[in-house]
Amino acid sequence: MNQWHKAIIGVALAMLVAGCQVGPDSDPVREFRGTEGVKAEFGNEAPPQTVYDDQSFFVTLDLHNQGATSVNDSTGPIIAQLNTQNLFYLQQEGGRTEDMRQEVTLDGKSDVRPNGEETSVSFGTFNVSPREQVGEFQETTELLQARICYPYKTLESDTLCIENSIRDSRTSDPLCRAGTKRYSGNGAPVAITKIENLLVPVGQVEEVINREELVFDDGRITGTRTVEEEVDQLVQEPVLKLTIRNKGGGRPITGDNVCDPDVDGEENTVRVNAELGNTELDCTPELVRLDDGRGTTKCRSSEGLSVNTNYESIFTGELTYTYVESITKDINIRQRPGFNE
Repeated sequence: MNQWHKAIIGVALAMLVAGCQVGPDSDPVREFRGTEGVKAEFGNEAPPQTVYDDQSFFVTLDLHNQGATSVNDSTGPIIAQLNTQNLFYLQQEGGRTEDMRQEVTLDGKSDVRPNGEETSVSFGTFNVSPREQVGEFQETTELLQARICYPYKTLESDTLCIENSIRDSRTSDPLCRAGTKRYSGNGAPVAITKIENLLVPVGQVEEVINREELVFDDGRITGTRTVEEEVDQLVQEPVLKLTIRNKGGGRPITGDNVCDPDVDGEENTVRVNAELGNTELDCTPELVRLDDGRGTTKCRSSEGLSVNTNYESIFTGELTYTYVESITKDINIRQRPGFNE
């Protein structure tokens, strides 16, 4: 076989192996990565950047659920609302205000929709107030503001090592070692960014251990014998410390019906639920306040996790909240000289 044939076969084998490997698009948990939720943008040229006093235009909002949570009828809808209270020059055609609030549902990322679902909502037709109402002007600006509010959750699941709860254990070859896990995002605007696996002292126990000692006779070693010895051991409780950060452009709120402008909720808070294997954990605090976008909580088993050896278990942490975000756009308003004179 000459060198040319060998090269061709080598390239073919490399392509075959590459085709059989699992690529990034086949990652089964890809939807639980990133820090996006529902993204909102004003539509392309709806509204335009510049409008004139003889021009009508539409206002639309493009919504794209880029996170892992579906917002549907069971969770409650996405509420998109246009704020027109402070608009002086712009008005909805016919003076209607009933279309300023729209409700939609959008699926999150999945195998069926790797990029999540998207849609557009319309807030009707707008125009500039007549010149006789606003007087003479050449150019001015109005600030258009939209608000979206939607229920969402953050989910992180990972394998953690739970260490022996008695310090100075004689385990010579542990199955695993506890450590700190870090995450850049979990497929939601609020992220669990770090899980610290701690061992917190909770008391002491007396443990009987067997040890071998040498037997001497006239200064000579004649054998060994097993003796029992009582020792005091420090008992430590496994505690998981979660660091939580708001990585989105809005703010999380907890409470019922907080998308209603007349309802007050707990601003900048999320509710935490966690499990280790089949054991539900108590997290303190359960309602975590994110001061400057960051907060922590500690989760432990109410029954304790006394173990004799290190072992691995699946940890699942869930944050629930309602997320609120606003976007704005400056609209330049110009009058045509002599129009309506």
